Amino acid sequence: MRPVVDRLRTAYLGRLDVLRVSTHSVRGRQVAGTYGAAFTPTFVFVRTDGTLQSMILGETDEEDLRQQLDMLLSSPN
Repeated sequence: MRPVVDRLRTAYLGRLDVLRVSTHSVRGRQVAGTYGAAFTPTFVFVRTDGTLQSMILGETDEEDLRQQLDMLLSSPN
């Protein structure tokens, strides 16, 4: 999934932040705990105010991720 996330980071550059966080790091465990991400991979989509918009658990494809990111861009927050 790393290449997909990297492509999305480039494609959405300047419009939203795409972050890849490892649950092996302290910060990654904090983020996972905040949003209840208990499985790897988990894709968390967060509004600018920090509220959870949606989450995808497990492997997914690039098109599903793009749809979620586009929804974030079109949401009022």
